[in-house]
Amino acid sequence: MALISSFLPGFTNGISQQPFTLRLNTQGEHQENGISTISQGLRKRPPSKHLAKVSSTPISNVFVHTVNRDSTERYVFLISSGQLKVYTIDGVEQTVTYGDGAVSYLTTTLPASSSFAAVTVADYTWIVNKDKTVAASTTLTPTSPHLYEALVNVKSGNYGKTYSITLNGSVVASYTTPAGTSAGDSPYISTDHIAAQLYLGLIASSQSTSLLTWSDTNIYTVPAGVTQANFVRVEVAEPVVDGEGNPLDSVYTAQGITWLSATTFAMTTNSSADATIRLIANVSGSNPWNAVLKGSCIYIGTSTAFTVSCNDGFGNNAMVVIPGKTQKFADLPNVCAVPNVIVQIIGDVTNSFSNYFVKFDTSGGSAGVWKECAAPGISLGLSPTTMPYTVIRNSNGTFTVAKAEWTPRKVGDLTSCTNPSFVGRKLNDVFFYQNRLGFLSDENLVMSESGKYFNMFRSTVTALVDSDPIDVTASHTKVSLLNYAIPFNKSLLIFSDQTQFVVPGDTVLTPTTISLKVSTEYPCDANVKPLSAGRNCYFPVTKGNWAAVREYYTNLSYGSGNDDAMEITAHIPNYIPAGTFKIAGSANEDTFALLTKGDTKSIYMYKYFFTSSNEKAQSAWSRWSFGAQDTILNVDFIQSTMYLVISRPDGVYFESIDCSIGYIGTNEPYPVLLDRKLTITPTTYNATTGNTEIATSSIPYPVTDGTYFIVAQNGSTTVKPGEYSTGTVDGSKIVFKGNFVGSPVTFGRKYVFDYGISTITYKLASGAGGNGGQRSDTEGRLQVRKLSFNYADSGYFRVEVTPRGRDTGSYVYSGKTTGNSSATIGRYAISSGRMIVPILCRNTDAVINVINDSPVPSSLISADWEGFYVKRSSPV
Repeated sequence: MALISSFLPGFTNGISQQPFTLRLNTQGEHQENGISTISQGLRKRPPSKHLAKVSSTPISNVFVHTVNRDSTERYVFLISSGQLKVYTIDGVEQTVTYGDGAVSYLTTTLPASSSFAAVTVADYTWIVNKDKTVAASTTLTPTSPHLYEALVNVKSGNYGKTYSITLNGSVVASYTTPAGTSAGDSPYISTDHIAAQLYLGLIASSQSTSLLTWSDTNIYTVPAGVTQANFVRVEVAEPVVDGEGNPLDSVYTAQGITWLSATTFAMTTNSSADATIRLIANVSGSNPWNAVLKGSCIYIGTSTAFTVSCNDGFGNNAMVVIPGKTQKFADLPNVCAVPNVIVQIIGDVTNSFSNYFVKFDTSGGSAGVWKECAAPGISLGLSPTTMPYTVIRNSNGTFTVAKAEWTPRKVGDLTSCTNPSFVGRKLNDVFFYQNRLGFLSDENLVMSESGKYFNMFRSTVTALVDSDPIDVTASHTKVSLLNYAIPFNKSLLIFSDQTQFVVPGDTVLTPTTISLKVSTEYPCDANVKPLSAGRNCYFPVTKGNWAAVREYYTNLSYGSGNDDAMEITAHIPNYIPAGTFKIAGSANEDTFALLTKGDTKSIYMYKYFFTSSNEKAQSAWSRWSFGAQDTILNVDFIQSTMYLVISRPDGVYFESIDCSIGYIGTNEPYPVLLDRKLTITPTTYNATTGNTEIATSSIPYPVTDGTYFIVAQNGSTTVKPGEYSTGTVDGSKIVFKGNFVGSPVTFGRKYVFDYGISTITYKLASGAGGNGGQRSDTEGRLQVRKLSFNYADSGYFRVEVTPRGRDTGSYVYSGKTTGNSSATIGRYAISSGRMIVPILCRNTDAVINVINDSPVPSSLISADWEGFYVKRSSPV
């Protein structure tokens, strides 16, 4: 029998459900309400701080979105039952105004926790209801002034040519230019003059013209047979002469009028007495051409279909008819006779585009210009009531939730400028990447125009612009319904149920460079949005009744040259119940939290640490449990602080946990480890009983669901700072032993730290030269004599040893060590040292637990053990 000793180098790797012979020396049997750290060992987890009660009614079906706008403005959005509540991070409710349809959009038949997705950019938050099907707008794009119309553009004038217009097979207007034998002929071949003569012939064929006598009162009576119904317009022409004084054909200009009665009107602008004034009316029974002249352009518009052609005696190169479409943009007149006319440019083999539409735009008071536009009479774009709504933080601090003003279709038709692929489908996620707002729908990824988050349509169909929206399908042999998009490691990581895709971020993202490349193929829980934290991305997986988590990393993480996603829960296969719905983490603290519907009163914590050489030195799982009546609805991190939304039978609460190493609450002599912490100042002391009494009504939450403590803060005069007392509920008051009156104390609920020491084994080096790690030698018998704990900054913990078939022995460390300053009377006892615990049984027969159920901290650094080892054989 040999007396041997060894050590447990630390308790940094949480728990393991492997057989004890396979566990690391740094893993334990169980770990409740503990946090494993590289620098300070295994500690009792940090406490939660009460922030506010935000509702007097418990809720279970809610979607939570946290907004970290800046260091002074942080908000929590709660969506439930068609309502949006906005609170500051410490629980102050903000004013929310609802726009049209907002309540309907925020209502869903599915659980709210999985029905919504949200992303915040500056003061805008986009909220996606995954239960809503996106629809195209029922509003149609603008049309031309008339249902049937055509333009006649006189492009050039030639001597001795006959220009004519044919409507419905009949020549309705014709003009022959002079032969050009004299200098005076040149004005008669101007394009404007030719167009004017054709115009006169055109209106004469379809309309009656009556000359009116000039009136100095500016009031005119219409001729017999003219009514407001068949009235067309009034035109005025002043006498015009050429440079030599020769009279020219007059050019008539339409005038504005105001009807005074059924038969009289006043012209808006009167003319001179020598002007020619004429009234034009439709001829009864004829086709009323609504013809308008401007420059060299004649507009013809009607409510019935017609055919039109032209002839110019010059191979039809001097005049062109545009019956709503033309092959060349150059055929269009510089100035159109009527605004808002829409023409389709069909294009030809010399163009890289198929067709597009232009409209003559006179907005802004300009003479007019042809601008690319959308085809007339098609869907204007997206139905705003089915698209994501926005929550806008207003300048006065209030919030408005309303349908967004999505940019309408401005160019092309349903073929050249198609609807986004999510029209007719439901949206699965919303994200922001490379200055684009993006959505996932079925197998498609859709992103907005760069820098214009509300535009999902092309800016032009004549060319594919780099900034245009992106719409791409995940091509794969498997059905890949895209659930989540995570900006990660300069790329965009896309998750489907079975496959992970990557959008590389090493180039500028454009419609021509976008690609979805298959990265890895692992199942992913569609109910949980993955977490990007530092160099890795974490996503849960459901395995029957239990959940697992994979750690996705790129080749930059480990230099392996391949992306992969290793399982970090392989050693705890039956630890996290299935039903995960939230994962949130802090890159500051190298940790993340996991929530599951299978255990709503607990948070499953993972702590990790990578060395400078990219080796993983820590991989620790543990559970943080809260009150039996607590339902944790959400957890989010902002820097090192975890923010919780918890529902209890009496309502909903906001709480926070500061996870930074070394955190101590304000005015606390040491980290006071109580949940639902708050500061109060007791005012009632009962000298007869020697108790401090605190009315339960002065506590902002019921005190019926646990054990409560008070701890004296720095500055206390009645008791020494750091002293604490356990409360007893007595009717309407809670009673604490001692006099704490007049000094601020920390009040809170007890929670218990419990760590199970893994079965101690005698480990041998394995592999050639001892380079294969260690293995447990189970051939011999190990009788453990004692276990010595090295602790730091601890005030209390106890070790419970239960040998098989024997009573449990409890060994308490109270912080007081003889000979140390911690033993001074009246001083709170927080110290470092070594505690020896007798085991005195076979290693496999001992159950060893370390417990801290007090408000004072404890930190286990490492442990040493000593025992007798007997082995009858020798290894070969």
